[in-house]
Amino acid sequence: MKLSWSSMTHGAGRADPSAMARDFEHGQCRCANCRKKVSLADLPPLTLQPCPHCGCLLFVPADLDGWLVLCPIGSGGMGSVYLACYRAQPTQSATAKILRRSEKVGEEALVRLTDEAAIGASFGAHPNLAQVYGYGRLEDGAFMIMETIDGLTLLDRIAQHAQRGLPEETVLYYALDIVSALEHIYDCGYVYRDLNPSNVIVQEDGVARLVDYGLCLTHDEAWERRDGPIFGTPLYIAPERCLRTGEDFRSDIYSLGMVCFYALKGDPFFSPTEVMKVIEGHLRLLRTQTKTKMAGCHPGLVDVVDLMIKREPEERFQTYDAIRHAIRPVLEDLWRTDPPDAATRARRKAYRASST
Repeated sequence: MKLSWSSMTHGAGRADPSAMARDFEHGQCRCANCRKKVSLADLPPLTLQPCPHCGCLLFVPADLDGWLVLCPIGSGGMGSVYLACYRAQPTQSATAKILRRSEKVGEEALVRLTDEAAIGASFGAHPNLAQVYGYGRLEDGAFMIMETIDGLTLLDRIAQHAQRGLPEETVLYYALDIVSALEHIYDCGYVYRDLNPSNVIVQEDGVARLVDYGLCLTHDEAWERRDGPIFGTPLYIAPERCLRTGEDFRSDIYSLGMVCFYALKGDPFFSPTEVMKVIEGHLRLLRTQTKTKMAGCHPGLVDVVDLMIKREPEERFQTYDAIRHAIRPVLEDLWRTDPPDAATRARRKAYRASST
């Protein structure tokens, strides 16, 4: 289930989950237009109903396994997104994704959502992942309750810099965050398989976090998959997915290299105009092109990205720790210059403190 993160977070800040939860406990909800309270008696949950006072549509909240779904905050693809909070602790807000069965949404889509949620829930809490709190089935659909992360997608961050690319030190901290997330996912038994700038959320403090677990597969599933459609964002998928030769954590490392390149240069490694040409580009030998394409970047950083995007998995970094060790001397060299912003300055301080 693909949803725009900006649509997921838009509007949530205007609502007060604690106040809405108190109203719910008293069997009421408040009309967003006239602000008058309306009894929930006989109103079907998770529907829009006319306010008896002003006639405007109001959303009828519901309790889904202890999580209160309070109001819609966006939509995308085939589903809708809602502000939610934990009923026992209303200050703990969350985001609910709800998918309804329809002519366009069949049982397969509902199963995919609950499968994605089950995988995400298995990852537990991690500082660089969006946590899944709960999930389940409805009479006519399925739902997933996720941690709300305030921030912009990495794609939006890159767009703000209009083809100039993000500062090198900033990108390296994002890369380290993503490495931590991917390693945790792998340690939990999965390959992520969907790393792209839209699935990376950068918080205001500069910490990057992964969202969307819809393409995750177990180690065995990722390695043994040889047929079926090729899912993923073409600009970032590893050659082995195109060749159907099996994937493992090194496929995610390849995608990380492509994401880092885009963040650094402001343009993707391949032109996005034609999907087949992009896929063909992944299948060519890339190592002779990287230094030319990354002209002006720190030489050590060029080497890191180049090693990530080698065509053959055996030629890439063979552990996530190896990436960390390769990034460290590049960062130490970049510390000779002033950090580009307050978030990067804070990240530098935290990184240096954790490394001593």
